[in-house]
Amino acid sequence: MNLQMRGGGQFQVLNFGISGFGVGQCLLTFEQHASRYAPDTVFVFVAGMHFARTIDRYAAAGPFTGRSSHLWIRPTFRLDDGVLVREPAADYDAFVKLQDDVIRTKMGGSRVCLRKRKLFVLSFAADLWKRLRTYQRKTEIENLADATIDLNLAILAELGRQTKRAGARLAIVDASRYFSRASRLPEILERFAGAHDFGYVALSSDLLAANAKGIATCWPHDTHFNEAANEIFAEAMHRWISSQ
Repeated sequence: MNLQMRGGGQFQVLNFGISGFGVGQCLLTFEQHASRYAPDTVFVFVAGMHFARTIDRYAAAGPFTGRSSHLWIRPTFRLDDGVLVREPAADYDAFVKLQDDVIRTKMGGSRVCLRKRKLFVLSFAADLWKRLRTYQRKTEIENLADATIDLNLAILAELGRQTKRAGARLAIVDASRYFSRASRLPEILERFAGAHDFGYVALSSDLLAANAKGIATCWPHDTHFNEAANEIFAEAMHRWISSQ
């Protein structure tokens, strides 16, 4: 996407964001894909949920989750005496086969299909369970272990080093307090960004300010950003670029 900056000049935006990713997968995406485009600035969007996903081997976005089949489908990382160690997804091939089997049999060869209608009571029960699980996950995210935070910061540091070698600058877009008011990540991330000469964009402040004005920033049925939130997100990045 080519955009015109206020006051003249143009810039190009390339979006490599993928739903359900953790911070570790952001690093892998930069290495394998985004770095080839020689960016000037690399924005990485983070919140507590992204930190938690980094160590979750079994989580995936979409209907083909490995959790029910106990498949290790997310590449993860660990720290050994301060050294970042990569752990490839051991069951990824099995996951792809399972997905292909579902597409071929249950979905008739198509990659899209209509959901089957369900009884209201069953749908309501499923939705209630999902909301309870979301609350539980939120509590877990608010209480991220120090080791999990340290691991994600090490990954961000590596992403920053690779970004710098590519001639670009890393900027952390922080939405942690928007998703979890009790999160301790904003202070940690802002200090971390300053210590490593990374940019820092406090997106939570903009989103919460919009909410205080009565502007909804997520869809009624889940916590994903709606159009208003995405516009706020884009404006925050544009404002940071302009300030540089």
